[in-house]
Amino acid sequence: MTIALRRFIRSFSRATQTIAPIVTWSAFLMSHELGKAYNCVYGPLSPASNEEIETDLMRGFKETGFNERVAAANKAKAKALEMLKNKPKPSEAELAERAERRRAKEAAAAEKRAAAKAAREAEQAAKEQAEREAAEAAEAAAEEARAAALAAQPKVPTAEELKAARDARYAARKARKR
Repeated sequence: MTIALRRFIRSFSRATQTIAPIVTWSAFLMSHELGKAYNCVYGPLSPASNEEIETDLMRGFKETGFNERVAAANKAKAKALEMLKNKPKPSEAELAERAERRRAKEAAAAEKRAAAKAAREAEQAAKEQAEREAAEAAEAAAEEARAAALAAQPKVPTAEELKAARDARYAARKARKR
């Protein structure tokens, strides 16, 4: 079979996904006028068996090997490097403009960080102040509670007060007897 017919058969096979129509088509070509014209130009078609056609169809696909893939990757890298080398260099004015934009961006970022830090410190100071005030209020409330508890307790007289009370009762009894 010639290469053109094999290609035709391969494309036909892919379209139908079967082998039987190929054998039928090649038989048709051999018996038909088109086949006769083909024979005149390219030589006679040999009848192909299904096995020949299957091996012919599989011969068209060739899986690339490792070395071929590595070579293709190296070629692509070389092409990318060449494109990078051919890229025009930026002018001095453009470089200066980029540097100025970068400095402005860094300054804005530094300002933003400083503002955020100041806000955090102010928030922390307010939080600490609120905690101090809450602690002072709690201490004052505890002191008032202690004072109220002391006021609510019955007063225990001291030894001098007891003596003074006894002396007062004694004096009152003497005064009644007179």
